[in-house]
Amino acid sequence: MHWIGLSLLMIFLGFVLFFVVLTIAGNLKIYRIRKKREGKGFTRERFVATFCSLGVPEDIPSAVFDYYTSSEGVPLSPDDAYGEVLSDDQGDIEDDVYALADKLNLIVPREKELNECGKLPLKTVRDTVLFLDWVRRRETVR
Repeated sequence: MHWIGLSLLMIFLGFVLFFVVLTIAGNLKIYRIRKKREGKGFTRERFVATFCSLGVPEDIPSAVFDYYTSSEGVPLSPDDAYGEVLSDDQGDIEDDVYALADKLNLIVPREKELNECGKLPLKTVRDTVLFLDWVRRRETVR
C-alpha cells in the first residue's frame, strides 16, 4: 500500500514538472522574440499604418494589435504566423476572432458562409486584420 501511494505521488510530481517546463519554455520563447524585436520598429503605429495604407480603418488593426500585445506581450508584425509567435490552436484563433469582432461591434458570418468564401483558416495576424475588415465591408453592403 505504501508503494502505491508513493508511485501516485511520483506520477503527480512528474505531471507538475512537465507543465512547469512547458510554461518556462513558452516564456523563454516570448522573451527571445521580445529581445530580438526590441528597438526594431515593431510599434503599434507602424502596425496600424501597414493596414491603413490598404484602406482598412484604423480601429481594426489597433484592436488586433492591442488584443495580442496585451495577452502575449510580444510586439507584433503583420506577418507573424500563428504557431510561431502566437498560439496556433485553431479553436483559440477562432475565439480570438469572435472576441475581436465583438469588441469592434462586428458580426462574424456563420461557418457555412465562411467556408464558401474561403476566408478560413487564418494563418497570420495580417489574415486576421483583413478578415475583420472583410466582415466590416460585408456588413456595410447589407
